Amino acid sequence: MPTVLLADRAFVRVAGRDAISFIDGLVTCDMARPSENYGCLLTPEGKIAFDFLWTRIFHDPKFPDVPHLWLDCPRSLASNFVRQLIEYRREENVVVEDISSAFSVGASWDARLQTKWRTYRDGRHKDLGHRFIVYGSPEQQHRLQWRADPHLYEDLRTRLGVPKGGVDFAYGEVSPFEIGNACSNGLSGKKTHYIGFEKIAQLRSEGAGTLSGTHSKVSLP
Repeated sequence: MPTVLLADRAFVRVAGRDAISFIDGLVTCDMARPSENYGCLLTPEGKIAFDFLWTRIFHDPKFPDVPHLWLDCPRSLASNFVRQLIEYRREENVVVEDISSAFSVGASWDARLQTKWRTYRDGRHKDLGHRFIVYGSPEQQHRLQWRADPHLYEDLRTRLGVPKGGVDFAYGEVSPFEIGNACSNGLSGKKTHYIGFEKIAQLRSEGAGTLSGTHSKVSLP
C-alpha cells in the first residue's frame, strides 16, 4: 500500500467558538462543505497568498468543547500563514497556532487505507487519495519505516496535472483561475465574501474560469 510522509507539509490549527466562521470569511472554499476541502487565502488583488487542505477535528484534548480546524499547508509557509490569519482577527474568539513541531502529514492513494490516524480526502483530485495526521515531527517520523518513497507521490500528482504551490506556480503571482480547473482551484461557486472576492468576481465577468478565458501560469513537467 503506497503510504508516504510529506515532510514539506505542516498543520496550522484554528480553534475557538468562531473558528469556522472566521476562516470561512477569509478563504475561497466553503467551510460548511467538507467536500470542498482545498482552498486559498488570496491577496486583495486576487492572487494566491497561501493554499491548503483542511479537516475538522472533533476530539482534540486541548480544545474539547469548541470547533477547530486543521489546515494542511506548506511547512515553509506555516509561520507566515499563522501571522497573516492573526492579522485578520478582530473580535473573533479564535486561537491560531503553528503545530508543525508536534504533527506531520502523511498521504496514501490506496482505497484500502487502514490507519489509526485521522484521515481526510484530498479534494483536488479523487486519485490523490487521502491525507492523514501523524503524531510527531518529520524529524521524528524519519526514524520510522515508511512504505513508499515521497517521489512516488510527486510523480502521481504531476501525472494527474495537480499543481503544487512554490513548485509549479509562485505564491502571490497567480489567481486561482490560473492553476487548474474548477475541481482543483479551490473556488466555491456560491460564496460572495472572502479576501479578494471583488477581483475574482471581476475576472469571472471577463471570462476567467472558462476554457477560452483561462490562461494557465502553471509549469508542470
